[in-house]
Amino acid sequence: MIDEFNAFELCPGCFGETVRRGICSGCGYDREAAQHAIFLETGTLLENKFVIGKPLGKPGGFGVVYLAYDRDLAIKVAIKEYLPQQWASRQAGRATISPLSKEEEPYFRYGLEKFLEEARTLARFRHANVVRINHFFHALGTGYLVMDYYEGVTLDAHVKAGRLPEREAVGLMLRLLDGLAAVHAGGMLHRDIKPQNIYLAHGEQESMPILLDFGEARQAMMEQSGGLTVILTHGFAPPEQYEAKRDQGPWTDIYACGATLYYMVTGKAPPDALSRARKDTLETPQTLARHLSPELDRAIMWALSLGPGCRPDSVAPWRDALAACLIERAKPPEEKLLVDTMAALDDTVTVPVRDEPATLKTVRANPSLYNIHLLYY
Repeated sequence: MIDEFNAFELCPGCFGETVRRGICSGCGYDREAAQHAIFLETGTLLENKFVIGKPLGKPGGFGVVYLAYDRDLAIKVAIKEYLPQQWASRQAGRATISPLSKEEEPYFRYGLEKFLEEARTLARFRHANVVRINHFFHALGTGYLVMDYYEGVTLDAHVKAGRLPEREAVGLMLRLLDGLAAVHAGGMLHRDIKPQNIYLAHGEQESMPILLDFGEARQAMMEQSGGLTVILTHGFAPPEQYEAKRDQGPWTDIYACGATLYYMVTGKAPPDALSRARKDTLETPQTLARHLSPELDRAIMWALSLGPGCRPDSVAPWRDALAACLIERAKPPEEKLLVDTMAALDDTVTVPVRDEPATLKTVRANPSLYNIHLLYY
């Protein structure tokens, strides 16, 4: 059931009861401000419970995300609407979405099927670093998925305020990799990791990085269209994503994570993969930020290898290499101490006891990547 919500009950910008003369005193949202014709009108009611608020960000090529309000639970949520603008549109004054023509309709329908299939798969995941999908449904000729709403900023906005110190950047990436490992273990790839699709949710003590906006459905649409429609982000997508039929796997997401970490510590995105394939002008992270450790420099360049077979083939080895960067950074320069690793590492790594030097435990490490020295302290 679709119906109209009392437009003056709550502010569509924050869902607070603070509207005076059309402007919210809490968030500054102006009800009278012009809105892009492609957006649903604020106050639209979906499924007889979700009240549509302001759009969150600009309309993307594949869909629109709105702030919304769940009247049953009395909480804010985020709702993503399937709206691939190359195949469908919403006419001004109408809520229903329609394919642009009969030729585009099969692509639109196929993409809608994959969009909801992806939502169904993501709804199984319950991981702190992966966006939580709580509900999905058909309405207005298209599909919608309901997600947790987080207060915070995108990683992109965070980095634009200033590139990140090595320790902060690596710490955020390690937590993201925990979530990504869970996604891969569930048989999925993300396929669109980039700073705009990572959200830093405000926490009591620190921000929690969360993976948003998976690209599995977009990739399926690209394959269905015979590669005529390339839906990816230059600089963050590896070479294999530019060709619909090339094998993709965890190494595909690793490249995007490496590009994201490169952006975090240098403030610049890498050149796009196709340009690099013709003439590789990628500068090493240390060239752009000389304070970075050689261990981090090598780990990032490893992830950004153009050949899929030259990259880590799963999250675990790259996560280990990044965790080793934190170990190295934590040690005084005059001492090479091997300390217990964080939970992100699968192996137990210890130092020899001062009075019992014979008690050494074996570590699985690649010295060329880790640069770890086993010395007594």
